[in-house]
Amino acid sequence: EYVNGYPALNRCKPVTASFRLLNTFSGKGEVIFLTGRPEEQKEELTRWISDFSMLPIGIVRKNMIFKSAADRTLLEFKQRWLSELDDSVRSRFAFVIDSDPDASEMWASSGVPAFQAFPPLLTTDQAEPAKPTKATPRPAKLALVKN
Repeated sequence: EYVNGYPALNRCKPVTASFRLLNTFSGKGEVIFLTGRPEEQKEELTRWISDFSMLPIGIVRKNMIFKSAADRTLLEFKQRWLSELDDSVRSRFAFVIDSDPDASEMWASSGVPAFQAFPPLLTTDQAEPAKPTKATPRPAKLALVKN
């Protein structure tokens, strides 16, 4: 039920507050998804995100960026990706949503408005089986991380 350390997507519950915020801004800018999941899961992950958001599947597929094997951790991947951006690109970010407290702090300290999703993502031993078609959204809230 796990792929490269991640629970199978049919076992994952979306953070409802994140998707509500994402849907509020849908169509008002570009959305980029940074993920540590393997690229082999691109189609399944694309469908999963589209199922819980108002974003068209083509937009989700086009704007997904996967962690490379060179990045040891997901935080390292996000730090590298951010460091490669031009300041003019970085200044156009409306916000970032991240469930990792360290990553949320990294975004905020870099001047990027960051919301941390609470509770953090389920760990593999906390994942609960979901219906085969769609996982039940889990209640959560977002907190603005200040730098």
